[in-house]
This record gives sequence, C-alpha cells and structure tokens, in this order.
Amino acid sequence: PHQAVINPQKTTTKLRVVFDASAKTTEGPSLNECLHRGPVMLPSLVGIILRARQAHYIIMANVEKAFLQVGLHKEDRDVTKFLWLEDIRKKLHQKTLLFTDSEECRLE
Repeated sequence: PHQAVINPQKTTTKLRVVFDASAKTTEGPSLNECLHRGPVMLPSLVGIILRARQAHYIIMANVEKAFLQVGLHKEDRDVTKFLWLEDIRKKLHQKTLLFTDSEECRLE
C-alpha cells in the first residue's frame, strides 16, 4: 500500500508518495518478507571516510529530490512486478514497485 505524505513547510516538494512494503496483508506476510535478501552492496562507511581523507577533493550531493526519479534497466523491471488479484476470474493487472527497503535500490 502507499499513501501521500504532505509537508507544507517544504518549498519544492510539498507532497511525496510513501510505499509501505512492510505492511502485512490480512492473509499473509508483507512484501518485504517475501522478497529475497541479497548481499549488502553498500560500501563500508569507515572505508569511505578513510579514502576521503586521502583525496584532494571531496564531492557531496543532495539526492533528496531523486526519490521517485530512479529508474531500473529494462532487463531488471520484470523482477520488480507483482500480480494484483482482485478477482481470479477477471483479467490480471500488473503493478510495478518503485522502492522497498532492499539495499539493491540505490542511486548509481
């Protein structure tokens, strides 16, 4: 499920969409519980800090506004879809997930 979060104090993005992949269904586990947890692909924070101290220049960026603008490669999009069955006798509808709490969802 998803919901809108409104923050009137923000100057650029007053409304953002929040997906709750940890919400349990009435009949079973949450989406996060069903997803395979892959290896952690994030670099060690200690390693980043140590390497930064050796560099001449450090670049920092604010990626706050990139939240819903991250795309997947076309060959990876099929693995982030699930079937939504309102009634098994009717036509299937397909939905695409944008984000979960998985480490694989990262900016590159």
